[in-house]
Amino acid sequence: MQRIGLSATVGNPQDILQWLQGTSKREGCVIDPPHVPSKKDIRIYYQETTRAIALILLG
Repeated sequence: MQRIGLSATVGNPQDILQWLQGTSKREGCVIDPPHVPSKKDIRIYYQETTRAIALILLG
């Protein structure tokens, strides 16, 4: 049986590979594509009322 694990956040891929292999003696492989940094755009809007928040969300 072949097992495939997929995660965007795992920090220990080699340990996960061993866990997924179980008792299998087949060769395993971790594929780790290059990480392309993305521009972060964080905005914080403060509104006094729920109505004001709704007006922003509804455009």
